[in-house]
Amino acid sequence: MLSLAVFIGGILGFVLLAGAADNLLTTGSRTTGVVESVHSPTKGARSIQVQYTVEGRSYHAEIETIGRTYRLSDNVTVVYDPADPELVRTAEDPNSNHFLMMVCVVTILVSLLFLMASLIAARQPQPSPKFLGETEA
Repeated sequence: MLSLAVFIGGILGFVLLAGAADNLLTTGSRTTGVVESVHSPTKGARSIQVQYTVEGRSYHAEIETIGRTYRLSDNVTVVYDPADPELVRTAEDPNSNHFLMMVCVVTILVSLLFLMASLIAARQPQPSPKFLGETEA
């Protein structure tokens, strides 16, 4: 039963993380940022370092990119949370927290393993209980 609860929690966490990026896209404010650097590692996610301004204050953020290829000095639409201008994404890239996503995925996989193990254990024939003083026939 605990495995099922953990599994559902992992799924909910995954859905909430994806929903947060979509929510920021629909409710966030937009400004134009400038790509300061582009990171394209051989392994791992590509990202851009962006400088943008909100209410006269300059911010810098690293945004993971998934589709579009950016170049140095490109203009990019930065979508930010007005209550926390450091929480950003682009219009094309959700900038999801990959660490938290991996925690959700690992949680889901481990709970599935435990669910399968408990189902297998439940299908095994259980020995009949022996009562005090009972002997085998």
